[in-house]
Amino acid sequence: MKAILEFNLDDADDRIAHLRCVKSLEMALAMWEYNNAVRRAFKEGAENNGAIFDAWEDVLSKYNIVLDEMVI
Repeated sequence: MKAILEFNLDDADDRIAHLRCVKSLEMALAMWEYNNAVRRAFKEGAENNGAIFDAWEDVLSKYNIVLDEMVI
């Protein structure tokens, strides 16, 4: 069984859809890592929500995820 995805990269909507597909592994890894970081922060009694948000931005950066590129 095969599945073939086709995108017209000249079309803005297709270009974004293509980027979502090719970044799916990085997105899954980033969400998994962030989930674990938040869990650790709460277990350690983190009181600074800014630190949790900074951790999220660090994870996205690590996986080269730019949400603004994939969501309009």
